[in-house]
Amino acid sequence: MAPYATYPQQPFAPPQTPQTQQPFGAPPSSYTPPAPSSYTPPPPPAYGAPYAQPTHGQPTYGQPTYGQPTYGTPVPPPPHAASPHAASPHGAPQHYAQPRPTPVPTHLPGLGSFTMPKSITSMPQPSGLPAPLAFGLALVAVVVALIFDVVFLKVHIPGVGSYAWYLTTALSFAGAGWGSATWTRASKMTAMTAMTIAAILYGAADLGLGFVLEGLSLSGAIMLGAQGLAIACVCGFGAIYKGFAAKGD
Repeated sequence: MAPYATYPQQPFAPPQTPQTQQPFGAPPSSYTPPAPSSYTPPPPPAYGAPYAQPTHGQPTYGQPTYGQPTYGTPVPPPPHAASPHAASPHGAPQHYAQPRPTPVPTHLPGLGSFTMPKSITSMPQPSGLPAPLAFGLALVAVVVALIFDVVFLKVHIPGVGSYAWYLTTALSFAGAGWGSATWTRASKMTAMTAMTIAAILYGAADLGLGFVLEGLSLSGAIMLGAQGLAIACVCGFGAIYKGFAAKGD
């Protein structure tokens, strides 16, 4: 027995051409395989660029990026203009006229060249107060004048005692008359009536002070009361007329 058995060598078969499946019902000889397609896929979009989404029958638009408007270029707002209602440094709108206080007369009737301080004339004055307040102002003038009378009877100022009494009495009733005319809604007749009553009360009070504090005789006390009555009427009525003239009444 031979150590190795030999077998006849078979030659290699030639390579076979792959068969393409023919469509059903077509003869084998008439079928032609389809040509390879020439379609080339589009390149992928660049990084960060908006992705286009085509719509059937509509043109292709890019998707808007976040935070950007989809319409037109934004127009910057106009520069800020000053508002016509801007507040003034005093707290009132600029286009409104600032209220001005009612001027106070610098020369009181019966006092000549006496000038009131600017701090008093620049103070705002009230207006439109009730008419009965004219009687209240007249009574205040009586009380103030009597207080100064008592002070000047106790304190003797050589050379100016009588003049100080005249001055305080005139200022008290002139202030009451001016206030009745300009601060209240009282008529001229009402203000003059209130001043007349106040002048009579002040004259009677001066007559009593002459008897009690100074020990004057009857004639001296009557003379003192008459002086007080005259000063109150002249200065009070003069201030009332000046006040109504300043108001234009």
